[in-house]
Amino acid sequence: MHGLILAGFSNTCYDDNHALSLAGFMNLNNGYASHWQIAGGVNASRKKARGLQLAGIANINADTLHGSQIAGVLNVARRTVGLQIGLINVADSVTKGSFGFLSFVRKGVHQLEISTNETFAYNAVLRTGSHKFYTALYAGMQPYSGASAIQYYGYGIGYNVKLSKKSNLNLDLSSHQLVRDFNFNSYNPYARFDVTYEYFIGKKIAITAGPSIAALGNSLSTWNTVPSYEAVLPNINTYQQNIGNYNYTYWFGAKAGIRFF
Repeated sequence: MHGLILAGFSNTCYDDNHALSLAGFMNLNNGYASHWQIAGGVNASRKKARGLQLAGIANINADTLHGSQIAGVLNVARRTVGLQIGLINVADSVTKGSFGFLSFVRKGVHQLEISTNETFAYNAVLRTGSHKFYTALYAGMQPYSGASAIQYYGYGIGYNVKLSKKSNLNLDLSSHQLVRDFNFNSYNPYARFDVTYEYFIGKKIAITAGPSIAALGNSLSTWNTVPSYEAVLPNINTYQQNIGNYNYTYWFGAKAGIRFF
């Protein structure tokens, strides 16, 4: 089929499709597709496709896509020679990266990190996605003698640069919420930018270390009522400023840890 396929609700093609497919809700293609598929809801292709899949809800390709998938919620492809942009992305492999809140790429990044830094003694990071763009979930805790522990939970994004067969450079930007005794009664943001060198000491294990830039925003309305929060600030040179109802503290730090793949 060639030219233009236009439908208010759904287009279905049982053979190869070389036409631009526009549908109010769904485009279904059973054969090879070599043009754009644009739908308000879902685009689905069973065989190889070439071009752009643009959907309000989901793009699903059971074979290789030479192009890009952009969806409001979900992108799925066996192999994408291009990029994926969506809330959730799933693929066997992606050449230009999967960009979204969560991405799962089989031939990509699957990593658990246990680390320590100048602020929190115990940190755990779960990374998933592609090497060119991955997302990360964070959690950490700092215990104190005679006082309640302080925790944080966060989300981040990152980029992996391959340096050699056994080493990589990671750039990670993350944002977190600081809490005490799992109490979320105030917003105290904690952010970091980490540059870490990663060296493999085994097939599935690596050590990592590197410098950081960190910032902590403290709510002035609750900071003085929770004195133990002050212990989070490292005993190093810092820069502070007040903006509105928050006091912001900035400093240079470092981290070191171990990663499992």
